[in-house]
Amino acid sequence: MNLITTASTIDTDKLAARELLAAVAFNDGKRYDNFNSSTDKVAAYGLAALVGGVAIKKLGLFAVIGAFFLKFAKVFAIAAVAFGGGILKWWRGRKAE
Repeated sequence: MNLITTASTIDTDKLAARELLAAVAFNDGKRYDNFNSSTDKVAAYGLAALVGGVAIKKLGLFAVIGAFFLKFAKVFAIAAVAFGGGILKWWRGRKAE
């Protein structure tokens, strides 16, 4: 439990937090002291692996996006040149007026 409070009310809030913690009870067989390493499974990865896995997944998404842009690079280049040419033509026509 996290207690977020102000310095002026910390004493009263600590009392309330202690009451809440005293009321918490786990079911029989579901407590930490009921853990049996021979029968209970433990995750093969920790918090760092979970965070790293999210980062790898995001990097995978960026790789797919990069592959898409590389595949259609010629189309994007032609579109950029055409767009730039249109702007240049418009700009030169504006100066002639």
